[in-house]
Amino acid sequence: MALDLRLHSPAGAEPVVYTWPLTSGHGSDKHDGALEIVETIRWVCDDLPEMKAALENNILCDYDTHSYDSMRALCDRFNRAIDSVVAL
Repeated sequence: MALDLRLHSPAGAEPVVYTWPLTSGHGSDKHDGALEIVETIRWVCDDLPEMKAALENNILCDYDTHSYDSMRALCDRFNRAIDSVVAL
């Protein structure tokens, strides 16, 4: 059974779905999806300055890129924050 992680869009687009484990490829072709998730959240911080402090202090403060449960919790916290902004 594949485990998925979803990031909701602040623009209302379809969520981005990442399949666990997040690392794929080898050597110079290695891709780390966990870092991509964190970078995406940081980009949202840049695009939504009114949420930057909350996202950085409450969402990006504690996560383990090697733990599915930790990354799922990170995505869940981010999604709740984004959903509350989109609902406004």
